[in-house]
Amino acid sequence: MRLNNTQFLAAAMFAAMTGVVHAGSAGQKMDAVYTVPHELDCLVKGGHVQGATCDESGIYLSHGGGIVKIGWDGKKIVEASAPWHLGDCFAHGGRVYSAHGYSKPRDGMRGWIAVWDATSLELLEEKPVETNCIDGMVVLGGRIYYGVGAGHSPHGGALIGVADMSLNKIDEKRVDFGYWIHYGVQTMATDGKSLFFGNYGAPPDNGNPDRLNCTRLAPDLTVESSTRFACSEGFGVVPKAVSKREATVFFAVHALGGNMQGWRKDPVGNPPRIRIDFYEYDNGQFRSISKSNPEMERSPRETVAIVVAHPDDLAGPSGTMLLLAEKYDVKVIDFTRGENGLGEEGYRDGSTARLRVQEEKNACRFLNTEPVFTSAVNYKGLEAWADESTTREMARLFEEWKPRAVFLHWPLDHNVDHVTSTAAALHALYLLKQTPHPQGRSPEIYFHEQESQSRSFHPTHYVDVGSVREKKEALISCYACQDASDILRRKTENDVCRGRRVGVQYAEAFAVYEGSVRGRGVLDDLPSYR
Repeated sequence: MRLNNTQFLAAAMFAAMTGVVHAGSAGQKMDAVYTVPHELDCLVKGGHVQGATCDESGIYLSHGGGIVKIGWDGKKIVEASAPWHLGDCFAHGGRVYSAHGYSKPRDGMRGWIAVWDATSLELLEEKPVETNCIDGMVVLGGRIYYGVGAGHSPHGGALIGVADMSLNKIDEKRVDFGYWIHYGVQTMATDGKSLFFGNYGAPPDNGNPDRLNCTRLAPDLTVESSTRFACSEGFGVVPKAVSKREATVFFAVHALGGNMQGWRKDPVGNPPRIRIDFYEYDNGQFRSISKSNPEMERSPRETVAIVVAHPDDLAGPSGTMLLLAEKYDVKVIDFTRGENGLGEEGYRDGSTARLRVQEEKNACRFLNTEPVFTSAVNYKGLEAWADESTTREMARLFEEWKPRAVFLHWPLDHNVDHVTSTAAALHALYLLKQTPHPQGRSPEIYFHEQESQSRSFHPTHYVDVGSVREKKEALISCYACQDASDILRRKTENDVCRGRRVGVQYAEAFAVYEGSVRGRGVLDDLPSYR
């Protein structure tokens, strides 16, 4: 099973309430922190996390295109872009200091230190310090330590620069770690007494037989010890106000989903996600005290959405929705609550709306989803309108869900609410095209059929729904107040008619919005015919 975004958020919030922010004790695990799918989509372009730091308010992740702040619940708080490559970062005194390097020298220098406001991530100041790029960064004892970049070929030691808090370089020293590394020091951290440097350790046959990559040093850069520790994407010390422990707790950043190589292959189905793990440092070793959540490790599923005018309109294409729910997270938008479905009295006292909402919720359980209702109203003489407010409601939902495909009523349906709901949905999708879409493409659009209501309907796809026939009948039975037996009779007659067209017992028909599907669409992965 894969989790949808809502489940990820719920699990992350639960972890925050029961893990990181409650009192810990020796031997007790701390729940790992997971970011929310698609909240870090900037990493698709920005690449893997380059460094990390934290304070009581959250965790800062620097990357090739900027910096992102997340809370201790994993949810994004704020982000900022940068026109340069950001390396490591470190939070100190309400500010975040970051190492960055320009691909071409700026004012004759490629290595600069930037200072950001820790709350807003507004860029406050930047100064050059090196002719080469810089990577790792930490602040200790009123000094800024940073790693100076070097080549990929394995080499011994690294050059460490030192600057004052006014960003003026005051010293540098070449440090021999006792093992060979690639590039310069990548990440840095401090427990307030010692410095910890994370490196890309060279292989055993190139000067690093013990596969070391993390070194502890005194403030004067004297090497104290080295170990193996997965900290190349950022680590730091967790404030005691957060960890609630007497012992010093470190955190480290770990990418999920194959890191940037996996994210870039499938940014929709496998978006950037980060896990924050926790460790105690003892006798020269980092010991994990982190408790992972297997459910959170799974990649989120892609989403498909269907918009219906009234609760029982889901019955028509429900077989296809049941098939799609086996692979996708199906979202249902009800344009109205069907307030006029049982006459004026039921509309006036709200009983019809309450009944039909509950019936729709019961039906949607077969799709493992919860329906969402817009503010549009269905009543005689006051048909639902595709006004700006309702249209923007839909746009917000589409923006949050990022559906791969959207299913709508046929625009020439006899029922005006069907037509209006489709107009609002198409307008909402149009609004989202005005800004870059996180998926890099617009969703596929299909129109579903409501038997005799769909005038001049010309199908492009027929989906064989025979395998889910019993589930479809059970779903339709939820619409008791609208005469479920009659609905089932009409839908069955139509499914049989459409099935004959393609040589199967039952089929549902759809018409694709021309040009919205490029290559293989969601219906092509089902038992379908054209």
